[in-house]
Amino acid sequence: MPIFQRNRLEQRFSQIRDYEARFNWQKLGELGLSGGDVANFGCASGRETFALMWYLAAQRAVGIDKDIAEARRFLSEIQELLTESQMVLTYAAVSPEDQLWWDDLPAFVREANLPTFIEREIKAGEPAGAAVGAELSDDSFDLSYCDNFLYLVLDDQGNAGVQAALGEMKRVVKPGGYIVVSEPNQVSPRDSTPLDFTRFFEEAGLERLSVESYGRSTTYAHRKVNAG
Repeated sequence: MPIFQRNRLEQRFSQIRDYEARFNWQKLGELGLSGGDVANFGCASGRETFALMWYLAAQRAVGIDKDIAEARRFLSEIQELLTESQMVLTYAAVSPEDQLWWDDLPAFVREANLPTFIEREIKAGEPAGAAVGAELSDDSFDLSYCDNFLYLVLDDQGNAGVQAALGEMKRVVKPGGYIVVSEPNQVSPRDSTPLDFTRFFEEAGLERLSVESYGRSTTYAHRKVNAG
């Protein structure tokens, strides 16, 4: 396989792998989440959605954000690189090293079972499940996850916006499924006003599993105990 092609793929995959070192992902491992379906709220560039699918060996991963243009570009680039790589490996003479490199990639990459992305803005006061399709149906995911998302919603839409966002995260998770959120524990590096989202989870009727702070962020892990 041409070295530039491998280098391009490795560069993109390294961007995905970077997320695996995050503290809150250790919590996902502790919960035993593997092989399920993941909803990634506030997915931004989409790299985090890819990384979640990779880290958890997820069957399905869906990224949700109000603007998914960058995520779609990243997905398109990965698809193009994988198609090129598959053609080379299928039709050209490849070295044992190339084959081992390909075989070492996660199954979801080799099989092109890639994340999907949905453009959706959650608005304060909007009924749960408004204007969503089958990809975000009720009780359909094992995990709802977001990182540095709720504090932006809080800044933009206030408490009602956070309630709406958590309501959506809860709605799409199966009974017994998990909602894991990692957020800053202060307004900004220059503003030490504390941020604590505990009460929003209580208001949403979620079962608390753990709340752990690490550096300037706090990870909230909860479980949906029943439907609705």
